[in-house]
Amino acid sequence: MIKGAIKERPKKPMEKAIVYITYYFKDKRSRDPDNYSGKMLLDPLVKEGILVDDNFQVVTLVLSADCDKDNPRTEINVKGV
Repeated sequence: MIKGAIKERPKKPMEKAIVYITYYFKDKRSRDPDNYSGKMLLDPLVKEGILVDDNFQVVTLVLSADCDKDNPRTEINVKGV
C-alpha cells in the first residue's frame, strides 16, 4: 500500500529525515502512542528508497493523532533535513 501511495521519490534515499505520522481515528478514544510506533510504516520507506535506514541516526519520528469519523486514515510525511 505504501509503494502505491508515494507521491514523490527523492533521487537518492534521504540520509537524515523527519517522519511525521498522523493517525486519524474514527473516534476520540484514548490510545497509547507506543502501540502506534510506525515500524510497519518505516520499513517500506527504506525498501522503496525514501530513507537510507530507519534507525535513530537517520529518522526523527513525530507521532500525532486526531479524529476524523468520516475519513479515518494514516498520513505519512517525510521531510529531509
